[in-house]
Amino acid sequence: EEENLLEGMHSGLLNDYFFTFWGFPEGLNKTSAMLLVLLLPYAHAIAGDLRLMQDCLEILLQEKVLISQEEPGINRAGSSPNSLGIGELGNDIVCGDTFHEDYPCLQYTIGPLQHAKAAEYTLGGENDILLQVFNSYFAPAEADIIIQVEVARSDALIELTAETGPILGYSCA
Repeated sequence: EEENLLEGMHSGLLNDYFFTFWGFPEGLNKTSAMLLVLLLPYAHAIAGDLRLMQDCLEILLQEKVLISQEEPGINRAGSSPNSLGIGELGNDIVCGDTFHEDYPCLQYTIGPLQHAKAAEYTLGGENDILLQVFNSYFAPAEADIIIQVEVARSDALIELTAETGPILGYSCA
C-alpha cells in the first residue's frame, strides 16, 4: 500500500489531494509542496533543530541557507504618552525603562542567490510563500524570524546602457 501511495505521488495523481489536505496556499509551487509533503512526517525531529531546518531549506530553495539564533538582548522602553491610571501595566507601560525579550529570534541568511531571483522572496513571491509555510510547520511558534536574502555581486551591478533594458523606470533612450 505504501508503494502504491508513493507511486501516486511520483505520477502526480495525489498532488492535489495532499495540497488540499495540508491546506497549502494557492501560490505555493507544486514541486515545493511535494517536497514539503515528504518532510512533514519528520516534523517532530526537524522542528526547532536549526541544523535540520537549515538542511531542509537548502533542499527546498535550492540555495545556500544559514540559520542562526540571535539571543534576545535588553530593550529600552520609550516614553509612554499614557498618564498614570490610563495605561495597563504590561500592555501600554512597563515598570522601569528596560525589559528583556523572552522569545528567540531566528535569522535566515539565504544566498548569494544562484537559482532564484530576489523578487521571489518579496511579499507574495513564490519563495516567500514557501518560507511562510515552512515556518508554520518547523519554526518555533514564538520565534521572531528575520530573513536576509543576499544577491550575487554580479547581479547587483546596475549598468545603464543602450543594450540593457530600463531599470527602475530609467532608460538610456
